[in-house]
Amino acid sequence: MTLDNSIYILKQALERRVGHTLNSVQQCRQLEKWLAKYDIHVSYSTLSRMFGFNRQALMPRKATLNALSTALGYADYPSFIKGQNISPTRHRYQNDLIVQTELYLESGQSESAVDLFIDANQEDTKNSFLSLHLGKHFYADVEKYHRQLVRLSQREEGRNYFFQFFIDEDDLNGGCERSLSQIFYADADGQEAFFVDLFQARKRVMKGELLSKNQMRKWSQNISDQTAVHLLARWYELVILNEFLQEGKVTEQTIEDVVDAALKRLDLLMFESAECALVGRICRALIFTRSAHLVYRNHGWITACRQVVFGDFSDLEFQSAAQRFLQLGNNFLSNQQMICKSDWPNAYFTSQLFLQSPSSIQKNKVFFEKRMGISSLFLKQLMSV
Repeated sequence: MTLDNSIYILKQALERRVGHTLNSVQQCRQLEKWLAKYDIHVSYSTLSRMFGFNRQALMPRKATLNALSTALGYADYPSFIKGQNISPTRHRYQNDLIVQTELYLESGQSESAVDLFIDANQEDTKNSFLSLHLGKHFYADVEKYHRQLVRLSQREEGRNYFFQFFIDEDDLNGGCERSLSQIFYADADGQEAFFVDLFQARKRVMKGELLSKNQMRKWSQNISDQTAVHLLARWYELVILNEFLQEGKVTEQTIEDVVDAALKRLDLLMFESAECALVGRICRALIFTRSAHLVYRNHGWITACRQVVFGDFSDLEFQSAAQRFLQLGNNFLSNQQMICKSDWPNAYFTSQLFLQSPSSIQKNKVFFEKRMGISSLFLKQLMSV
């Protein structure tokens, strides 16, 4: 018996699910192992017969069709055919989405990778982590991927995650900054434009460029109760860093104003990624400017830092900054050090910078200055902590 058209549709859906075509017995073996991870047991020989790789394609048993439909997120095969109840991406594990994204990109199918990213985020906002994997490829060659970056800029999902998550501040080629300036800034709304301004300003300040009081005053007028938390995180960090660069220190009043304003936007029982970034960026600025001691007795801030350190986040960059702050104030076990490994070079290197001894920082001073763009002034202060 030959296969009806629905089996070919099922095969195509499976290929999209695993991220590559199924055109050999060997790939059916790989699919068998992949299915087994989710306690779905269909042998490679059954799959081979089903798709006609070792003989004429045969109609599989009902149990096989149901099992494969389950792998796609459906209750059974009839539900898959009717497209009932569920979308296939909704029940994907994060690692599967990452693998599929990477396979698309490595095989030159960048358009499919963007489609997957948009579809995944339409169905579950927690899939925003995929932006990091797009960024690794796109920022390495902005010209090559210009069309896909423009596509992202034209979609709400793309804009949302570009400005909030789709960033790599230590992109050594400057691809992120060029993309923001050349592609997104022209038609950005007020909050998006503010994001780009702050993003670029922090880079300049970390390289030792002073921002004028007039410019800082102008930006401060953009801050209101409606300002997104992820923008506040960048703004408060910039306020601390720029005052230190300007005056050689940060006043107690400035630190008190920043911390109090930040705490007003935090629910100390409910933290998400944006809240984690708000606390982490301020902690990082306090450490860079040797101002952490000014906040050691602020119990609200200590609680917020502990929420970040022990929270269920993937923002290791900010968790390590909060942990380092607590360590410096003897509010945390000093012999505990977070293992900081991340796909973000910024997260990894900055975290390592916090956790290294002054002698180690001195040894790698050229790397931090040349590759990370951190000014010698900030490194000098870190080495004296």
